[in-house]
Amino acid sequence: MKNKFSKRPDKYILITLNLKSFNKHLFKEINKKIYKKSKIWNIDIKSWINLPTKTKRFTVLRSPHVNKSSREQFELTVHNRAIIIKFNLNNAFDIKISKIFLNYIKNICSGLQLKITYNISF
Repeated sequence: MKNKFSKRPDKYILITLNLKSFNKHLFKEINKKIYKKSKIWNIDIKSWINLPTKTKRFTVLRSPHVNKSSREQFELTVHNRAIIIKFNLNNAFDIKISKIFLNYIKNICSGLQLKITYNISF
């Protein structure tokens, strides 16, 4: 028989941040900033998932009429990473820190594509 005064089960929110960028150096710099802030604020980052880098190559003719052998090749690389962060919903401090941290990430991610998904687990 359960006691009506028993502690509620902990509810957690898992926030997944999907980062995409064409610029490799900017991508690494922003990942370092996110890592440093999470360590300063004691935020529980479950995992850093390196997703595969996608490469697209394009070949363009230099001249539209003649000289078919004269071509230019271009390459477009997209760097991807997923970050999973865990926050406790029963703790009011964690809720405030999660809002502040997400606002920080939204402001810092200029030049990156950011997609945020939320999952609540018990």
